Amino acid sequence: FMPVSRDPSFVRIGLEGRFVDAFGDRFRTHYVTEFEGGPTLALRLGPRIDFRLAFHGVVSDFIDFSPADDSLSTINRDRVGQRALLSFLFHFDELVLSADASFFRDDTDGDAFDMIGGTVGSRVFFWPSPGLSLYGGAAMSLREIGPVGDTATGPAAFRTEFRVAIDAGVRFALLPPVDLVVENRYRTVLARTNHGFSYNVGSLGLEVAW
Repeated sequence: FMPVSRDPSFVRIGLEGRFVDAFGDRFRTHYVTEFEGGPTLALRLGPRIDFRLAFHGVVSDFIDFSPADDSLSTINRDRVGQRALLSFLFHFDELVLSADASFFRDDTDGDAFDMIGGTVGSRVFFWPSPGLSLYGGAAMSLREIGPVGDTATGPAAFRTEFRVAIDAGVRFALLPPVDLVVENRYRTVLARTNHGFSYNVGSLGLEVAW
C-alpha cells in the first residue's frame, strides 16, 4: 500500500496480485495456470476500524480436462473474469476480525462454465507471538452457472450452486518480506440432486509482501 494523505494510515492505495499453477496426482497432472490482481483502496474509519475495497481481474488457462484453445467447444474452461471485494476490519490488540463480501463474474470460452455470483463471510487473524500468526474463517456463496445447452429452454439451461467454505492456516515469518504459509481449505457444494460434493485441500507455500 502507498499513503495518499498526510496521515499515512488514513487513506492508502495499492496493487495486489496472485499467481496459481495447480497440479494433481503428485504433479503428474497439470490442471490450470491463473493470474489475478488489481487495485486496492484502504480507508481508516476509526481507531479500530478499517475499510478495504478491491477490484481484480482474473485470467485462467486450463491445461488438461479442457478442450484445446484452438478448438470450439461449449465446455472449454479457459476464462477471464472480474472480482469486486469489500471488507471491514475490526482491530483488538493481537486479534483482527473481518466482515467480507464479494461479487464475481467469469466469462469462459465455453458458455457452459460462465458464472456470476456473490459471497459473504467472516475471518479472524491472531498473532500469539512476533513472527507467528493464525487465521481462519467461513464463507457462503451463491452462484449461477451456464447456460448449458440451448438457451431457448430458459432457466433450465442454468445451474445454481450454494457453497460453504471453511479455511484455517498458520503463517511463519522467515525472512522479511517472506512468510511460510500452511493452510487447509474445506469446501462443500450443494447443487441439484446427485450433483453436490465436498472436498478438502491442504497447501504449503511462500508469501511475499511489500
